[in-house]
Amino acid sequence: MNPRIKKFFETINQTKLAFFILGIGSTIWFLVRVLPKPSRAGYPCMKAAAPLMSGFVIYLLALGGSVLLFKSAFAKFKQARYLAATVAFFACIMVIMVFNFNNAKSTSANNNLIYDALPDGVNNPMGVGQGIHPGRVVWEWNKSATNENCSNTSLSNCFFQQKNNNQDTINKMANNSIKKLSGKKSVKDGWDAIFKSFNNKKSGTSTGYVVGETIFIKVNNGQAGWAINNNDLSEKETLPIAETTPATVLAILTQLVDSCGIPQANI
Repeated sequence: MNPRIKKFFETINQTKLAFFILGIGSTIWFLVRVLPKPSRAGYPCMKAAAPLMSGFVIYLLALGGSVLLFKSAFAKFKQARYLAATVAFFACIMVIMVFNFNNAKSTSANNNLIYDALPDGVNNPMGVGQGIHPGRVVWEWNKSATNENCSNTSLSNCFFQQKNNNQDTINKMANNSIKKLSGKKSVKDGWDAIFKSFNNKKSGTSTGYVVGETIFIKVNNGQAGWAINNNDLSEKETLPIAETTPATVLAILTQLVDSCGIPQANI
């Protein structure tokens, strides 16, 4: 390392350096994420970044404000405007005092207590149930759906590849899940009931799918961008990430297109 750079890091206050780095980073992260979509302010990562950002911004405002007030006081004193100079000077002192002598407390991570028994009791769910049958959750498992010997350690053997997924079995699992969730005996009737329930909640009208409508499905591929080249969408030389497997998406598409007759272009 360059001797000058090494000396700089040896003499600088490490705590202040960390404060500036975290402050700048959290502010940029918050603005980049929240400005395009304000609802992201409720995300856990945004809640973690917000205190760092606000503390850094308040620091800059206090520092900048005190400097401006001091310069203003000095300028007004030179102009013989003693009253205005005195007010500006005392305002500068107040800003410095408020910022430097506040009641700063150390922050530590919150501990999640582990109970021998659930504090809300057994079979006593919290919140308001949602869905066609409010609060209903279905679970489908089949050992043969995936390859249990998949190593998932290289691009040649990933968990989401076709060779490691039994599409027929996954299709059957998806069909069973829709029928259990809706309480219907067929996939078509199940989706029709789900659409009616959804439309009734949103518009007050219990209508099924209408030709021409577009169905939007949010798949959990939030991390995929880290492993994809933006220019040509090709995979980078790393193990791609996909929280939702293609086999699962294909199973749902098969239901909507083949069983429900919904045009593929409208999904």
